[in-house]
Amino acid sequence: IAGLVQFVMVKVGDASERQTILDCMNCLLYGECEEVDCNYNDTNRDTATSNSQATGGNRRPGSGSTNLHFSSSTTFSYDYVDDGSHMPYALFTPSTANSGRKMALLIYLHGSGSVGTSGSAFKTANGPDVFNAWKMNGFDAYVLMPHLTGKYSGDWYHTNTKDYLFNLIDHVIQKYNIDKNNVVLTGASLGGMGAQYMGYYGMDRFKAIVVMSGYNTGVDLKKLSEAKIRGYVGTQEQGTTAYTFMMGTFKNAIGADRTFTVPADHGGVPKYVFTMDENHNNNPDILEWAFGGTSSSGEPEGTAGKYYAPIQGTTYKFQNYGTTGGCGNVQVVHDLYAPVGTPIHAAMDGTAEFSQNYCASNNQLYSYGNKVKITGSDGTYVIYGHLNKFPEQIEKQNAGKLITTTCPKKPDGSAPCGAGSCPGGTTNKVVGSYKVKKGDIIGYTGDTGNSLGPHLHVEIHENGKCISNLNEAFGME
Repeated sequence: IAGLVQFVMVKVGDASERQTILDCMNCLLYGECEEVDCNYNDTNRDTATSNSQATGGNRRPGSGSTNLHFSSSTTFSYDYVDDGSHMPYALFTPSTANSGRKMALLIYLHGSGSVGTSGSAFKTANGPDVFNAWKMNGFDAYVLMPHLTGKYSGDWYHTNTKDYLFNLIDHVIQKYNIDKNNVVLTGASLGGMGAQYMGYYGMDRFKAIVVMSGYNTGVDLKKLSEAKIRGYVGTQEQGTTAYTFMMGTFKNAIGADRTFTVPADHGGVPKYVFTMDENHNNNPDILEWAFGGTSSSGEPEGTAGKYYAPIQGTTYKFQNYGTTGGCGNVQVVHDLYAPVGTPIHAAMDGTAEFSQNYCASNNQLYSYGNKVKITGSDGTYVIYGHLNKFPEQIEKQNAGKLITTTCPKKPDGSAPCGAGSCPGGTTNKVVGSYKVKKGDIIGYTGDTGNSLGPHLHVEIHENGKCISNLNEAFGME
């Protein structure tokens, strides 16, 4: 049955059809039949187009059900709201807002230049033009920009303003079907002060806090360091109060590993930070860091098992009960279905080694294909196989050098691409490594190497043996 499922996944081109088929297989095999329609109709098979591969125009690889969604087709509408009942605000609404699921929310606190201005002036300073310059299209979440104006004029670091802002946030969360546990706070300049102040008094409200070119507000930064927080300041700000504070007091309290400089002036820091992945910065993409991986307390979310589940939000379980080369004769359930481009999360803290299994005789990916191995301090290691892409840092370090051709499947859908089918055996070429935290994104699912369809192969080697029940280990039962 597992072989049949894999065969169907290869032969059916449309991702939604594959999803329907797999839902029905889970229904038949495991009784998981809630809201499953198995009246399958293939009359439109020939005209169906595949959307399992992440669209090339997308800013980041596409994701499945994760803490943060990205979609290349997402566009935004802009509204400025000043109804007198709450602090005025601008809201960027994604075109996917009516999808039925709760959405994430990014809050951006503006600088002093927009205090007390009109709605039209605020739109010029913080509207669609600025938003587009930040390259936020494809970011599948609401973006809220509160406005200090009218009776709400002032600054971001007083009690009254705090009450106004928190009331507005509660209002927006309720009105727009937003996930209250998936809210990230950011701000620059005066807004950077606000991100510290509001973050300090609302640590339980925000999943992450991003402070850009802020100044001292007098809050207990040591206490604030308990939050999931980062700080950024421009290299061209040297000699300014913001630079002195961010690289001195803030850095000392929050930590050097969470305080960064970027090549920008005071006003250019937000644009650089929000487009980091396109500016060849070595830090992880700020949005993926802020919304994924860990909670505001720093503890990984989305897992009830000993290890962090590799795919977040999926309803599928590990299948394919059988032996695998890496586990010797141990029978393990090691394959998890996921569309190509779904983010993969680290099971634990450790050193991640990124490599390619390939056949030197034809320079094609075999066996595990694109592979990640995470080794923990106690010697436990986790292997992930058949990835489509590595994290951006690894991709950029190896630009033009990575093998992109995978072993071709036979006409019947089978993939004779194991290590033994390569003359002379396969080679494992390491292309990079760095330390990761539990829940970090370590790559994106694919169909490379000895694979019969899009899925993720996982092995956990603990105390010299493979764990046989991955669904239990990852809390997915």
